[in-house]
Amino acid sequence: MAIPSAIGIEEAVTLHSEPEGDFAAHKSTLNALGTVTLLGADHGLASLYDVAGLAMMWSVLNAWLQGAALLRTAGVDAAKYAAFARQMAVGVADWLPGYAEQIDADSFSAEVATLEGSSIQC
Repeated sequence: MAIPSAIGIEEAVTLHSEPEGDFAAHKSTLNALGTVTLLGADHGLASLYDVAGLAMMWSVLNAWLQGAALLRTAGVDAAKYAAFARQMAVGVADWLPGYAEQIDADSFSAEVATLEGSSIQC
């Protein structure tokens, strides 16, 4: 999960799914590629993680490009928007553990911004 120039540095993430014994036998060689992560024995997991990670990456990038295009109509430079967008991305990333708990528990109760207990009449 890296561009060619990043291969061999820590930022290069290499995903592996194979039996732990096989992985251990080759880990020192694999470490030369970058940060190596063993995901389990199921050979399909590395591929699934790759697709899931890329889906998230491209979604975030496309959302940022859309925001930059919107703000450009008001004369806001993309560089100025980048700092705000980074803050928003970190905020969203902070939500992930809570959503993960809901997904894993198969429980999706509304916890914020609900109309329950509100004085609003419909």
